[in-house]
Amino acid sequence: MSRPLRSAFRAASQLHRVTTGFTPLDGLVMAPGPVRSTLVLWLETHAAIPAAELSSALEHQSGFYARAGTGDMRQILSRAAAADTHAELARDVYLHRR
Repeated sequence: MSRPLRSAFRAASQLHRVTTGFTPLDGLVMAPGPVRSTLVLWLETHAAIPAAELSSALEHQSGFYARAGTGDMRQILSRAAAADTHAELARDVYLHRR
């Protein structure tokens, strides 16, 4: 890596902490948290859940969506302010994991 590029990368990494991984399943609360690959294989093999269904559930129906019914933080904050307990939990988990 060239010196200017290395300096730019260092400056950028000091400003922004990256909390995501290789897939949407890593990182902040958008995901269900760490999922062991062996669990996914077990569900596919022993529970006969198709890979596409597992993928959809893990990538699109978990995290904020599973906790509050939406992935939109604006809706979560609005509903939490109105004492929606699911939205309050989603907000509190987000604040704790930040």
